[in-house]
Amino acid sequence: MRNESSLYPSRMAALAALIMLALIGVPMCTPGPGPGPGLCVELSDDIDTATTLSAACYRVTSSIGVNAPLTISPGVTIEFDSGCTMTVYSGGSVSAVGTEAEPIVLTGSEAVPGYWGGVTVYYSNSTNNRFEHVTIEYGGSSNGANLETTGSASEPPRLAIVNCTLRNSAGYGLYLDEDSVVTEFSSNTLTGNALGAASVAQNVVGVLDAASSYSGNAEDVVNVYGGEVTDAQTWQAIDADYLFDSSDVYVHADLTIAAGATLVFGQARAMYIYEDGSLHAVGTPTAPIIFTGQEPTAGYWHTVEFYYTNSANNRLEYVTIEYGGSASGANLTTTGSAGEPPRLAISHCALSHSGGYGLYLDQDSVITEFSNNTLTANTLGAASVAQNVVGVLDAESSYSGNTEDIVNVYGGEVDSPQTWQGIDADYLFDSSDVYVHADLTIAAGATLVFGQSRAMYVYEDGSLNAVGTLTAPITFTGRQTTAGYWQGLEYYYSTSANNVLNHVTIEYGGGNDAGNLYLSGDAQATATDCTFSHSSAYGVYVSVNSTINADVETANTFSDNAEGTVYIAP
Repeated sequence: MRNESSLYPSRMAALAALIMLALIGVPMCTPGPGPGPGLCVELSDDIDTATTLSAACYRVTSSIGVNAPLTISPGVTIEFDSGCTMTVYSGGSVSAVGTEAEPIVLTGSEAVPGYWGGVTVYYSNSTNNRFEHVTIEYGGSSNGANLETTGSASEPPRLAIVNCTLRNSAGYGLYLDEDSVVTEFSSNTLTGNALGAASVAQNVVGVLDAASSYSGNAEDVVNVYGGEVTDAQTWQAIDADYLFDSSDVYVHADLTIAAGATLVFGQARAMYIYEDGSLHAVGTPTAPIIFTGQEPTAGYWHTVEFYYTNSANNRLEYVTIEYGGSASGANLTTTGSAGEPPRLAISHCALSHSGGYGLYLDQDSVITEFSNNTLTANTLGAASVAQNVVGVLDAESSYSGNTEDIVNVYGGEVDSPQTWQGIDADYLFDSSDVYVHADLTIAAGATLVFGQSRAMYVYEDGSLNAVGTLTAPITFTGRQTTAGYWQGLEYYYSTSANNVLNHVTIEYGGGNDAGNLYLSGDAQATATDCTFSHSSAYGVYVSVNSTINADVETANTFSDNAEGTVYIAP
């Protein structure tokens, strides 16, 4: 199973430092020049009874704890001396509701990012916590934020943030912990912050709205850290990137990514969608959704993996996934079982610049749609897919422009009827033989390439119909152009009338000591207008009780077969 340990920004060191300063008598904050005596009302004591601040200006000279309802009137300015903070505890609340004409301003005594600590809603679950038409600026010392929340599942920090400006922090404009209950977040501006617009836990990303602005920071990112997505939500398209640099993403609920969103992953990071979750990411031609690496390097991050999730909500459309695939993986991966198959639709997507493959599909994958995708510039090839799901790949998609233009086909068996399309890449069978236990059709123009000693077996419960054309033949060949490099195509006790080969080339086989085409048991097949060449044995070998069309030798072309053209056992 995946390791779902979460990484959270540590505040313990900062808290310990503050406690130590208090114990040795060092002031928690130090005065700045401010506007001068008499211009601001001094605040230095905790607020332990219901209080309203209505004077034009206040100056905080010592960090304040709010343990009772605090109301800040429209038009009030509160200046904080160096290092000072305001902390709203579980017994307290803060209602700071300004107006467009009379905003509330919480600022530093000096206009220096990080001059003061910021405001923290600390285990306060009060419905009175509301910031509206409030500017909080020049806070975020100790790598924090202008506005922070801290709490627990039993005592969640609760607040509403509307039409606020969080700017010029030495850290982030906003920090939301994983237990935050943000009842409203709309039309805010987070700008001019040193580390980025915001740092939020995975499960609260969905509170961020697209109408807010997150740009104009030193780095236009919303840093998304630990925890997991346990509540159904939508991640909006915002004017900044979602950055996943400190932890992987664990999706255990219905997650929607809005058109136009960009998700950026740090080195070796990944997104996992589990059996109790789903991912619905539907972009548009003009507003695609992008999953990318923090650096544009093939294999920089891992993958988006649909892990045992069988949800019908799983859909990727107009999505770009790039620069993943580290550890010989793929940009996009499915993993599951027969009892919990990974289900997914993939349409108009671009899977590129992987350190492995663009796409990996396991044998139990249920791909409800695969159309008009582009798999290019991938290190190992376009895709790696199990035998039984090759048929989901469509001819309209593009699989070329990779380091090697292949679709690697690995283990399992073909146990459902399907067609393997003629695509602009080769099907490569290098790690396992092919076992056909269903009706398999190979479309005109397809090329199947076999590794050393590999073979294709068509069993009694299967059939193989491969009908090419004069201009688009079907080719079965070896990965190396050496006679006998691979075993060959064998109809093994398959008597289906669907066993038809026409305009097919089979070459460089015969490693089975029989032929490029081998009929065994009581198999039957028809071969016309085919080419059998470069076999280390016969071009066609028909064993006892097997049958092939009587004119097989004259209806086909044979060349360079070591033991002869056709052998039919008496």
